Amino acid sequence: MAISLPPVAKPAWSAYTAMNTTKQRHLNYLQQLEEKYKKYGSPNGEEISTLNQLLQAHDAQVKAFRKALQDIKTTDENAYMALITAMKENPIHL
Repeated sequence: MAISLPPVAKPAWSAYTAMNTTKQRHLNYLQQLEEKYKKYGSPNGEEISTLNQLLQAHDAQVKAFRKALQDIKTTDENAYMALITAMKENPIHL
């Protein structure tokens, strides 16, 4: 589904959707580890490192989204409201 937003709001929307992607990557890997080690054992150093890298990537994307949201809010109230409406109408369940 294509989202119609003012050009100034598109970077914030991209950051919003990217935030969902990084969250899903982290959660999917965490679930894989939980399944792998459900009965016994625990993640090795490489697996823990990968999990931490995925979490750091998500944290960075959350910060990027917050900045993009704040930038648009301070520069273009109408575009900000259009973005908020798009987010309400097309939630990505973070």
